[in-house]
Amino acid sequence: MAWEGLRELVEGARGREGLYAILEQVNAEALKALRADCWRVRLEGFGRSLLAFRPWPRFPAISITGHRCELMCKYCMGTYLRGMIPVETPGELLKVCSSLAEKGATGVLISGGYTREGVLPIRSFLRAIRAVKEELGLTIAIHPGLVSRELAEEIASASIDIALCEVIGDEDTVREAVGLAEKGPGDYLASMQALRDAGVPTIAPHIPIGMLGGSLAGELEALKMARAVRPDVVVMIVFMPTRGTPYAGRRPPELDSVAKVLAIARLMFPRTPVALGCMRPRERPYKARLDVAAVELGLDRIVLPSKEAVGRAYELGLSVEWRDECCAVP
Repeated sequence: MAWEGLRELVEGARGREGLYAILEQVNAEALKALRADCWRVRLEGFGRSLLAFRPWPRFPAISITGHRCELMCKYCMGTYLRGMIPVETPGELLKVCSSLAEKGATGVLISGGYTREGVLPIRSFLRAIRAVKEELGLTIAIHPGLVSRELAEEIASASIDIALCEVIGDEDTVREAVGLAEKGPGDYLASMQALRDAGVPTIAPHIPIGMLGGSLAGELEALKMARAVRPDVVVMIVFMPTRGTPYAGRRPPELDSVAKVLAIARLMFPRTPVALGCMRPRERPYKARLDVAAVELGLDRIVLPSKEAVGRAYELGLSVEWRDECCAVP
């Protein structure tokens, strides 16, 4: 079953049950046929260049809440804030960005812990962010969480370049893994659409695979939601069990299922860059096998690809172009 045979089923599928039905339809033979379709789409849309990204040190992440997070999602619990540069005031942000620019940085990702409503508390930093853009010329990416139309307009007015938007297509995942009892998938779509309508130049939906403790649930719905806002880049990320979190003892999603989702993503976005992002399991051999699958399935961007993936890219006749920036930069 190649893409033409599967497309109608994908469009008609709804919810977790629909996703599982699609995954069951795609056996080894069907995945082989899809891989050929992915490769054709990849060559037609993106040629023979694989973009490999290494954000650090020229495009570092900054947390505007230091190590604090009110939301404390079960898959993170604030762990990844510790790997970001901590700032807690607009003045600190300006100082840090000035120092980074002097050292050769070309951009920054502004992130941090979320409020209990799932929002990055960015409003008080927007004037400083605009100054960073105007005075230092850095590319500004933000990880805003769920935003209202009003906040989206304020964000756009601060001359932010890129919005990195999580897209969760399953209500149980929003409630169980993220901890937002009063929110649902529609809020993620509305947030992306608000940022798009406000005029943020680049919208980069991030589609998590297996966020529900390693179980797939809303990935297909998330891809459809992302498509609805005409994204500039689609970033696929994969659940990674993290020490010190309630999901520490879980396993990453099965690679076979991840590969099927990556194939569907590539074919749903034939003219949109599709990246394998930085948030994915790092243990071997999982990472090596995942990265190789991403290359074979026609993804045109990978953050810090494994040596096996780079080798496979060369075997398939691709060139590898390294970029020292965020994979969501167009």
